[in-house]
Amino acid sequence: WTDPAVAGRAIDPPLLLTYSATGTPSPAKGACSPNWTPGCRIILHYPDHIQPLWDKNRGNDTCILCHATRDANGILQVPAGQLDLSGSASPDQADHLTSYRELLFPDNVQILNMGALQDQLVQATDANGQPLFQTDNNGNLILDNSGNPIPVMITVPVAPVMSTNGAASSPRFFSLFQTGGTHQGRLSPDELRLISEWLDIGAQYYNNPFSAPAL
Repeated sequence: WTDPAVAGRAIDPPLLLTYSATGTPSPAKGACSPNWTPGCRIILHYPDHIQPLWDKNRGNDTCILCHATRDANGILQVPAGQLDLSGSASPDQADHLTSYRELLFPDNVQILNMGALQDQLVQATDANGQPLFQTDNNGNLILDNSGNPIPVMITVPVAPVMSTNGAASSPRFFSLFQTGGTHQGRLSPDELRLISEWLDIGAQYYNNPFSAPAL
């Protein structure tokens, strides 16, 4: 709070920290909203409190319309920004949602090829930028059936946009929603605060171990 006599300025505007404005499930227990007491706590679980933000109907700005492997008509697509926010089970870790892995773990650039999504492959280069080709144990070039050297192909990495080190370490995500960002206004301040709080406590999938399903 602000003491105008000590601070020499006007009182700060009231700050109301609630979760009701997000329009998604609240991480606060029902008895704690709106009657917050010293014994109240929030418990943030990714599938219960963060995934609903991506699924929330926002008309044309609904996150999973663009950030998914299929568009609104069910046609296969490359997720916008190489970021899939869908709530399906991840092919990398079946106990996690796809969006959780996409936001926090390294991935590869994908492309559409012959009606299928696949990792993009590019020719590897050495430290001097020279293209690399397959060689045998003696260092001799391996040639294909046409007598041409066979390039060494590698995937193209995509860095995660969020970090378990907290919101301040996740500028690639939050900068999108700042003034002039490509996603300005698409998430409300309350929604962005909820995501920040989740990141600042470690971006755990479950923040109560007793809520995690038994193995």
